[in-house]
Amino acid sequence: MQNKHIVFLVVLVQFINALDFVLVMPMGPDLALGLGFGLEHISWVASSYTISAAVVSLLSVMHLDKFDRKKVLVFSLIGMLLSTAMGGLSTDLTSLLLSRVLAGGFGGMAISIGVSIVADVVPQEQRGKALGMVMAGFPLSAILGIPLALYISDQTSWQSAFYLLAAFIFVVLLTIAWQLPKLVGHREANQGLFNLRELIRRPEMGIGILLVGICVFPAFLIVPHVSTINQFNYGFPRADLSYLYLATGIINLIFVLITGRLADKYSALTVGSFWAVVLAADITLWMIFAVSWPVVILHLIFFVSFTALMIPSASLASKIPAAHQRAGFSALQSFFQYLATGLAASASFFVIHADAEGNLMNLKQLGLIAIASLVLIPVAIWFIERRLKLASKQRSVDVSPAVNDAAI
Repeated sequence: MQNKHIVFLVVLVQFINALDFVLVMPMGPDLALGLGFGLEHISWVASSYTISAAVVSLLSVMHLDKFDRKKVLVFSLIGMLLSTAMGGLSTDLTSLLLSRVLAGGFGGMAISIGVSIVADVVPQEQRGKALGMVMAGFPLSAILGIPLALYISDQTSWQSAFYLLAAFIFVVLLTIAWQLPKLVGHREANQGLFNLRELIRRPEMGIGILLVGICVFPAFLIVPHVSTINQFNYGFPRADLSYLYLATGIINLIFVLITGRLADKYSALTVGSFWAVVLAADITLWMIFAVSWPVVILHLIFFVSFTALMIPSASLASKIPAAHQRAGFSALQSFFQYLATGLAASASFFVIHADAEGNLMNLKQLGLIAIASLVLIPVAIWFIERRLKLASKQRSVDVSPAVNDAAI
């Protein structure tokens, strides 16, 4: 694969972005106890990050393609560093929410640029594998980051986890500034910037922008509450929580890398539909029927299928925009991804509630909403693949007369 070192740098960005985002969820009960707010407000902490990321992504749509990708990424990482450190200084729910709003804004910009960089430097036929590596940042955060953060939070204080993450962001920032080359090739095409009118002219672009958001919505109805569900509804020991996330990350990493290769070999509809069915089955068993299976199995299947589902969707969507449109396209895609994540986390707050013992109630209703929204994923993938095939055939037809004229 071409430019592996650049892809690796983007993997680091995805790692810290994923860890910065998901860290507050498994640590939710610790934060609630330390700052004195209710368990049901954990979804507020999660959604504040995502809604902020969505707003910043939307505001940056028309501007990101104007600049050197490296400069935008470095600026974003500086903001992530400062806002994450602020999280450790929080004294109540309000100050924690403020730090998460700032972190979300810079984090959303960082991942938009990161995906654009991969699409710039990796050929289309290898992009599934490359994006699979980038998506591996999520399970890597579960393998390396979350267990360590949970352990440190348990042994010292929850603030230490934020400071540790800020220190690692600083290391990644220095590495990016030193190793990432100047990236301005997208401006040399001189074909104009991303234009919202393209969404009307090319419907597949609009659906492609929505696709990742459609994928994350059903999962993030549940993700902010997984730690609470495991501990209070299923009686999973808090002391073993870090080991659960470690095991999840290892298994997840394996399946993410496999799915990345499969996404290059088979259609996105085939791979995406498979993982959508697996995720729906797991939610049915876990949330609706509350089967007496070991919670470790249900937890593993949930995160593996959710993360793997993202890969064919992201790979397919990356084939839609031209080089000079990628950052704007990715920013708008990030807007809807984070908006869907924030809306899902916020909506779940109105569906579930905690009883006196801390058990979350109405999980069946939450699971049914998640499964219903999963149905949209194969439909969206089918539509995009069909439109791209039609566009490819049209280009072939347009080229043929020109070739014949040249021969004459």
